[in-house]
This record gives sequence, structure tokens and C-alpha cells, in this order.
Amino acid sequence: MPELGGDHAHTRHEAEIAELTRALRNYGVLTRDYLEELSGARRWSGATFDAALYDGIRAGRIKPLGGDLYEAAVQPER
Repeated sequence: MPELGGDHAHTRHEAEIAELTRALRNYGVLTRDYLEELSGARRWSGATFDAALYDGIRAGRIKPLGGDLYEAAVQPER
């Protein structure tokens, strides 16, 4: 879910990407399964976790480390 007072997600999909990114920022490097658990993605309907993970990587918000590991990508200062 989007945080109040910050950049708001405009769609459910954007909110899901934000949840994945937030979990990675809070917990550091995570396996795919642990990321799914800590982000709450196991409660999402359908295959939205895979789509959000893929799009988060494509957007440069999530960095794959190889194997089954991911971390939050460093975002440029605003």
C-alpha cells in the first residue's frame, strides 16, 4: 500500500511493486520466497507477485543478485 504523505501509487500494481521495494529496504537482501512472505504477496490474488517483481526489476527499483536473491536498488537522490 502507498505511504501517506509520500509518492502515492496510482494502481494496485504500482502499490505491489512499492510493497516489494519496501520489504527489501527494510530487511535487506532476501530470497524470492522470503520477499513474497514479508511483502504480504502471498495474500495477493493471481500471479501478481511475479508481475510486480519483474516490473520492479525492469523499472530499476529491485536488483536481482543472482540465484534466488534480491535487494532494493539504490535510487538517485532527488
